[in-house]
Amino acid sequence: MLLRLRIKNIGIAEDILINFSEGLNVLTGETGAGKSLTIGAVKLVLGEKAGVEMIREGAEKGIVEAEFQVSKDNHVLDLLEKSGINISDESIVIKREIVAEKGRGICTINGAMVTISFLRKVGDFLVDLHGQHDHQALLKEVNHIDFLDTYGDLDDLRMEMEDAWNVFIEIDKKLKQLDDNNESNRREYELLTFQVHEIEQVNPQKGEDELLQQEHVMLSNAHRIQEVASNEFYELCEKKDSASDKVVRAIRQIDSLGDFSEQINQIVSELQEARCKIEDSGNMIRKIADQVEADPVRLEQVEDRIDELDKISRKYGGSFQSILNFYDEAKIRLKEYIDGDENREILENKRNKALDKSKKIAERLTEKRIKAASILKNMMEKEFMDLGLQKARFDVSINSDRLSLNGKDLVSFLFSANPGEGVKPLSDVASGGEISRIMLALKSLFGKKDNIPVMIFDEIDTNLGGQTASVVGEKLLRLMDFHQLIVITHLSQIACRASSHFMVSKEIYSGRTKTFVKNISDEDRVNELVRMLGGDKTSDEALEHARSLLLNKNNKVKQGFLNIH
Repeated sequence: MLLRLRIKNIGIAEDILINFSEGLNVLTGETGAGKSLTIGAVKLVLGEKAGVEMIREGAEKGIVEAEFQVSKDNHVLDLLEKSGINISDESIVIKREIVAEKGRGICTINGAMVTISFLRKVGDFLVDLHGQHDHQALLKEVNHIDFLDTYGDLDDLRMEMEDAWNVFIEIDKKLKQLDDNNESNRREYELLTFQVHEIEQVNPQKGEDELLQQEHVMLSNAHRIQEVASNEFYELCEKKDSASDKVVRAIRQIDSLGDFSEQINQIVSELQEARCKIEDSGNMIRKIADQVEADPVRLEQVEDRIDELDKISRKYGGSFQSILNFYDEAKIRLKEYIDGDENREILENKRNKALDKSKKIAERLTEKRIKAASILKNMMEKEFMDLGLQKARFDVSINSDRLSLNGKDLVSFLFSANPGEGVKPLSDVASGGEISRIMLALKSLFGKKDNIPVMIFDEIDTNLGGQTASVVGEKLLRLMDFHQLIVITHLSQIACRASSHFMVSKEIYSGRTKTFVKNISDEDRVNELVRMLGGDKTSDEALEHARSLLLNKNNKVKQGFLNIH
């Protein structure tokens, strides 16, 4: 759930802190008081685009901070853990700063900086925000297949369909490439043949460049290596009074003192180790001297080979490894040409198998969609009974289309508000108030299926009133079993059912307009309901009506539950 929301220097909000509760939270207030500013702040922490024009005039930066508490099974925890973000007690604090200077912005989650795109991914797991734009999404037929698949729990099968179709598309693309640009392919084949032959003539071997460089260093410095190695072996081991002899003599002398101190024995032991190391080092130096031989002929051969490899390296990528890489890739490409007919047959078989697999998955999708559509139709019409659309009918049309990423179906939601009238596409027959109720019905059904903890409704009551508004309030309360709800409303029938009621207002202080958000109760809440009802706050009748709404809300809710299946 959303525990708290802080808005500082955003719009006309100077510094607002809202502590939300479980259940239904409603925000009410006069038009222009700043209710939408609150929803806008939530959108910012969910990753919506921000601009410097949002910052309160005179402030250096605007800040929005939201704290969420999520359940242990929310997938957002896995996402955050994989990204290295520390989580304590399933608490997620998202902070968004918009800085006036150059429009810079900072996003953090639990103190760790994140990108806007990552913020959006996190937001998808935390909040389902429904506003006026969702009405338009419902009217667009292209979105109906997604609504149906969500309701039918077909996401995994959809993913399987997408994977199979992408395999088919990729193979089909390769086959088309074999057919296209034959002349260009011929020229490429001839060029690749020349290049492969040229590299094979040089015949570079893996690791050869490093071995040549090492050998070149040794041959170029052979005289000096022999001279220094021979001299130092002589000094260390061979000459009279060599380093090894001196250590041996020191060992004898110091060992004679062993009876006087225990440390003497340790010193002797270390000197003996030093003597062994001197002799080992000397032997290694002598071995190097014996192995190195000045060979001008071999040196010239090595230098010629290095020059040969450098020349071909510059032609094929600039490094020795680039020659090998180019050669391997060219051989693969040549093999594709040489085995073109065989590859074509293999690819055609693979394409046919991928197409068959896609068709079979599409058939399964269609079968499941038909079943889901039948259930959705019945459940939607039951929801309509609760939403003042007792005579309305809802249907889902599924027609065959060409195979694609989503299967082979065209899905369309159909609606009729009046008896005797056939169902038609939503965009053709549904009014604004009906669309609001259809969307709420969908949200009520889908809300039981997702794991998103917070649902926000921005003026879901548009074009509603009377008894229908009361039923919408009851319907929202049903969603409280699965989600925390935050609702902006103009209707008292919805506001009276709130667990927490926040009144949004604006006032002028020292010539500046400021928005205030107050958690109201008791008489303040009664007065706000009177205002929403359009009554006179001094009227006993209006006040009594508002009190009765608060007093009777639980009875109405229980009655509403009896009508919902």
